[in-house]
Amino acid sequence: MELVRAATDMFWSTRIWLPPNITWEDIRPGVRPDVNHADYRHLIYPIPLAAVILMLRSVVERQLHSNNTMRGTRAKPCLGPPIVVANLIATNRRTALTQQQPTFHPKKGSQ
Repeated sequence: MELVRAATDMFWSTRIWLPPNITWEDIRPGVRPDVNHADYRHLIYPIPLAAVILMLRSVVERQLHSNNTMRGTRAKPCLGPPIVVANLIATNRRTALTQQQPTFHPKKGSQ
C-alpha cells in the first residue's frame, strides 16, 4: 500500500503540475471567492451526456436510414460480361490443340 501511495504522490507532485509557490490547497475550489478554478467534480457530467448522445444517434440511424439502405439494391439482369466470350474461345482453342495426336519420332539407332 505504501508503494501505491508513493507512486500517487510522485504523480501528483506540485513540482510537475503547478507553477512555483502554488500548492494544491491554493487552487482547491471555494478557497478564494474572487478566483474561479475548474472543479474536478464537474468531470462526471460528460459521461452520462455521451451515453445519451450515443443512444440518440442509434435511434436516429435506425429511423432515418433504415428505409434508404435497401433502396436501389435490386438485382439487375446480367447478360454476361464480354470477357466471358473471349475466355470461352480461348478455352475451346486450348482443348482443340491438346487433343491433337502427337507425332511419332523414332529414336536414333533403333531399327
